[in-house]
Amino acid sequence: MYANFSREVVSHIVELYGDCWQKQLRGDLFADLLFTQDGRYAEKPGRVAQGSKEIADYWQSQIVEREKAIKFVYIKSRDIVDLEKKTASVMWAATFNCKNGNKWKEVSFIQTAQLKFRFERDQWRICDLLEILHHVSNIEEMKEFCGSWIK
Repeated sequence: MYANFSREVVSHIVELYGDCWQKQLRGDLFADLLFTQDGRYAEKPGRVAQGSKEIADYWQSQIVEREKAIKFVYIKSRDIVDLEKKTASVMWAATFNCKNGNKWKEVSFIQTAQLKFRFERDQWRICDLLEILHHVSNIEEMKEFCGSWIK
C-alpha cells in the first residue's frame, strides 16, 4: 500500500488499530495485520507481549474477551513523526466497558503510544508499541483534560 514510510502510514496504522479494537478483531488476525512477527506490545509494566503468538494471546484474552462497547478517538493532530527513525508518538482517547470477574465497569482514558515501524511482508507494521495512559473518570473529564484537541 505505502512503499515509503510517511505520516500517512502512521495515520493508517493507528486508524486500523482503532478499527480492530472497536470491532474486536480476533487476536491472531490483529497481530498478523498490525505487527511484525517479532513485534513487541507493552501495555504496562508486567504486561508485555513479544512476538505474534504472545500479542495474539494478549489481545484475545485482555481485549476481545474482557472489553465491549469500545469508543476510540484518534487525536491525529497530536502526532509527532520521525521519518528518519521510523517512529511516532500518537494519542487517542477511549471509553469501554471492562469485565472484572462477573461485573462490567466503564473505563475512560487518554493514551499516548510510542511506535516503531518496520517494513515486513510487503507493508509497514508496528515492531514496538509502548503505551502510556492517563485514566479519567468520564467523557466530560476527558474533554476537559484534552481541551480543544478532542471534540
